[in-house]
Amino acid sequence: MIRSPRMLACLVLLGAIATSHSQAQSLSQADLARILTPTDELQGQFEQDKYLTILPRPLHSSGQFHYQRQQGLEWIIEQPIASKVMISEHGISQTQGGEVVWQSDANSAQTATVANLLAAIFAGDLATLQATFAITGTQVSETNGWDLQLTPKSDVLMSFFSRIDMTGTMTGTTHLQGLTLHEPKGDRTEIRLEVSGDASAAE
Repeated sequence: MIRSPRMLACLVLLGAIATSHSQAQSLSQADLARILTPTDELQGQFEQDKYLTILPRPLHSSGQFHYQRQQGLEWIIEQPIASKVMISEHGISQTQGGEVVWQSDANSAQTATVANLLAAIFAGDLATLQATFAITGTQVSETNGWDLQLTPKSDVLMSFFSRIDMTGTMTGTTHLQGLTLHEPKGDRTEIRLEVSGDASAAE
């Protein structure tokens, strides 16, 4: 018989921890292939928080996104200041009121790295992601949710991102729901996505 209330509380806590651990399971290669299914198009709404170590509060923005395999990723910021960022094989550009305010072509190694990485994430390109990242992940069976941790394999990519976290659900069509981009000096960008249409599977 357990006479100590403190010991009983510890056992209850340990039981809860063991139960929560049993709910999550590591993802296999087949699971990764099911989650990262190539798509030609993806669109919806986003909310983004940029955390900078020098600022007490994150920089918040929201808007719409539209990814097309042949065109690239269109990031339409509606708040706080309307602008559009276009990321494609040609480079990255930002426009406000129809005027280009910043751009970098694909000849820049940094631009090409970021553009290819985001294209692979939104396209569900498992082969490209596994070529550049060590990927681990877990699935929670009760919610049918999943989360992936992408760790760069090269020092060059590590200079941009120390880790990338991806979260989503396998309920119905597999959908990416969130991204967290961790930078080497402690800054990070958290992005929440709400997909508004089914992605069309690539043939």
